[in-house]
Amino acid sequence: HLKKKKGRKRGRGKRTGRITARMGKKNLWIKNVRAQRRTLKELRKKVKFKKKEYSTIYRQIKGGLFKGKKYVEQAAKVK
Repeated sequence: HLKKKKGRKRGRGKRTGRITARMGKKNLWIKNVRAQRRTLKELRKKVKFKKKEYSTIYRQIKGGLFKGKKYVEQAAKVK
């Protein structure tokens, strides 16, 4: 118990069950969306967005269009 408390014996090989069983779907979605929004804010400083482009990508994130952060970066750089 003490070792597990320290963070031992919790590696990928020890895990059983799907990720949705270990963490709820909603929590996973929240985590993913927050990360995507963070990257979009960072990109706002680097990339010059056209009129309403930032807000459309923001809404697309809310709608679940992107799988992860890299897809958001690609969308921002392509447009």
